[in-house]
Amino acid sequence: MHESAYDLSFDEAVRDFCDDQEYKGNSPATVRYYRSNLGRFQRDAEIAAISDFSERKIRRWLVSHRDVSSATLATYDRCLRVFARWLHHRGYVDCNPMANLSKPRNKTRPI
Repeated sequence: MHESAYDLSFDEAVRDFCDDQEYKGNSPATVRYYRSNLGRFQRDAEIAAISDFSERKIRRWLVSHRDVSSATLATYDRCLRVFARWLHHRGYVDCNPMANLSKPRNKTRPI
């Protein structure tokens, strides 16, 4: 395991994650997308450290955005899932906080 979750700030984790995305060859637009969405989540959910990145806070934040389109909600969910998997894979967290969280259902709109 790298640093413990209690030693790593959320900002540092996002910076490491985005650096890794650039290293993997993702486009600058993709990296900006991750940085923007994770920053929005951090600000709105009041996340300071990786230890604050919990299923409960993630679920509350996603529920608070139910008024956006289902496609936008799905992109928020996907961004957080990719980040959570990366944190777990890198050993920054012991378990993936989104592992037991269902994906949001698509809203169907009448034609």
